[in-house]
Amino acid sequence: MTTALTRQGATTDMVAWTDEQVKLIKNTVAKGATNDELQLFLYGCKQRGLDPLRGQVVFNKFNSKDGPKIAFITTIDALRLIAARSGCHAGTDKPIFTGETPEGYPEMCEVTVHKIVQGQKVAFHGETRWKEFYPGEAKGFQWRKMPHVMLAKTAEAAALRRAFPEELAGNHVEEEQEVLRAYENDLADKREQHIKSLTEPQAAPEEQVKKDFAFVVRTLADSGTSYAQMKVHLGVDDDWDWESASTETLSAYTNSLKELIK
Repeated sequence: MTTALTRQGATTDMVAWTDEQVKLIKNTVAKGATNDELQLFLYGCKQRGLDPLRGQVVFNKFNSKDGPKIAFITTIDALRLIAARSGCHAGTDKPIFTGETPEGYPEMCEVTVHKIVQGQKVAFHGETRWKEFYPGEAKGFQWRKMPHVMLAKTAEAAALRRAFPEELAGNHVEEEQEVLRAYENDLADKREQHIKSLTEPQAAPEEQVKKDFAFVVRTLADSGTSYAQMKVHLGVDDDWDWESASTETLSAYTNSLKELIK
């Protein structure tokens, strides 16, 4: 039994994986993947026309705030390959670096990818900045060792996706992963905060609390309950000034007075 992989684009050659090769992928390239995760990974390879055994794509499993996730990491060579298969790739200019960080690293990189669109050569630019992609001291050894190479990869990947959105949407190189995960975690935080705001009781605005208290007091007064009786019920002094009470206290007193309404 084999698993056929059809490459997208100008070429129609096939990569057929035997059961032994699928097992090899799971034990090496996709080590630690569940059967479902492996199938999802192989499906992604098929859709992109890439062969993980040739190092064109990398399986990555990591923990997120939403639980375990897998990342489909495409190498920069694979992005170039997919662009070339389209038959419209008209070359990539060398990276241009501008500025310098206080630590001496390139501040920004720009890469231009050319594509034939309706018979015309069109330029697509990708710009990335060190401060946005540098993963920090703990994970940035390769970035500090080869700063120009690493930043150029992110800029070229951005330019290629802009030039070939249909073929490359959702494909990211390893050097972009920290930014993507930070973005996902930020979305998870916002989603959690939103859910929390929907499930937790919300304190009423100060003015609304005062209006509610005044309404209950008037209702009791109209029904024959004296202000002295209300104060005794609340356990407050005769000279107690309700307008100076905190929102939390006034809200609690309102609920307490509601018990006197018959």
